[in-house]
Amino acid sequence: MLERTFSKDRQSPTDGHFIGRTARGHHRALSVTMMAATILASITSQARTGEAYTHYGLQYGFDHFRQSMELYIPNESCGPTPLAIYIHGGGWLTGNAEQGSQYVDNLVKRGFAVASFNYRFSQHQIYPAQIQDCKGAVRYLRANAARYNLDVENFGVFGDSSGGHLAALLGSTGGVASLEGQVGGNIALSSRVQAAVDIYGPTDLFACADDGFLLGEISQLVGHSVTDIIANQGNPAYATLVARVNSANPALFCTVDDPPFHIAHGLNDTVVPSSQSQIMHDALVAAGVPSVLRLLPGLGHSLPDEEYDLAFDFFESLLLTPPQPADMNCDGAVNVEDLLIVINAWGICPNGQPTCPGDVNADGTVNVDDLLAVINSWGK
Repeated sequence: MLERTFSKDRQSPTDGHFIGRTARGHHRALSVTMMAATILASITSQARTGEAYTHYGLQYGFDHFRQSMELYIPNESCGPTPLAIYIHGGGWLTGNAEQGSQYVDNLVKRGFAVASFNYRFSQHQIYPAQIQDCKGAVRYLRANAARYNLDVENFGVFGDSSGGHLAALLGSTGGVASLEGQVGGNIALSSRVQAAVDIYGPTDLFACADDGFLLGEISQLVGHSVTDIIANQGNPAYATLVARVNSANPALFCTVDDPPFHIAHGLNDTVVPSSQSQIMHDALVAAGVPSVLRLLPGLGHSLPDEEYDLAFDFFESLLLTPPQPADMNCDGAVNVEDLLIVINAWGICPNGQPTCPGDVNADGTVNVDDLLAVINSWGK
C-alpha cells in the first residue's frame, strides 16, 4: 500500500510526509509512471492547518496510478466513524479526488470520516472500469476499517454529474457480480453502501444521448459511437455494445434491498437533463426503495452549498448515532468508569470553562445533576 499522511490538529500546523510501501504480491504491478505520479502527488498535496482530522493519500489498486483516494479521519471520535464517500464529476474523463476537499470540514464537524476517490478515466479504460474502481476502493476501506477507525456498517456515497452517476451505480448494484471486478482484491468483502446521494447525474445513457446530451462523453465511456449503437439496437452484432450501455444504467439494477437515495437536479440543467434524475427516482420508488427527489427551478448544472447541506443532513439521519452524553470516555457504554469521572471532577469547571469532563449537562458545574444523569443512563 502506498500512503501519504498529513496529520492535522487544532494547535499547530503539521508536516506532510510520504511513506511508501508496496503490498505483498503487487510489486510487479507498480510501474515507474505510477510511482512518479504518487510521489508527485505527495509533494504537491497541501496540508491545511487548524483542522481536526488526519489526511491520508492512499493507493487502493495497482493497475493504474488513478486508483487512489484521499481519506480524512477525524482526530476525535467516540468509536468507529461513519464514512461519507465523494466521487468527483467531469464526464468520466476529467477531474480529481481533491475536489472533495471542499466538503471535508463540514462533514468532519458532523462526525464523519471522508473519502474521495480517483478512478480510471474513459481514455484509460472503457466502462465498467470506472465503477469497478469505485467498488474496489469501497472494499479497500472495509478491509482497512480497523486501521482508520471506520464504521463498516455506515458508508454513504455522494457525487455530482458523472460522479453522481457512479454514486447511483454504487447504491443500486450492491452484490451485482458482473460489475464487481477485482480491483485491489478484498473480493470477499462487500462494496455496498448504506446511503446514496445522486446530484444531477446521468442515469439512462441511451435516453441521455437520444436527447442530444453528452454524446461525446458517453461514446468515449462505452468505447463506440453511442448514436451508432442506438441506430443498431436490434442488430445482433451490436448486442455486446447494447449490453454495455445498459449495464451503466443504475435504474435497471434497483431492488428493494438498495439503500435510501437522495437525488437533486436543477430544472435548467443544459448538461444533463433533469429527466435523468426522474428516471432514477421512479425506478427506486417502483422497487420499494426510499427516495427523495429535489427538482430545483432556476438552477442548472451546479447547485448551491445549501443543497449539499441537505444531502449531508440525509447522511446524518441514516448513518450517525448521536453519542450518549453520559458516556464520557467514549467506550460505548455508561458504567462505573463514567461515574468515577463525575466524582473526580466534582465542582465548578476550572478556569471558568463553560463545560468540562464530568459535566454531563454542560452547565459549567459537575454536581448531583450529572451524577443522576449517569445513573439514569446506566448500561445504555
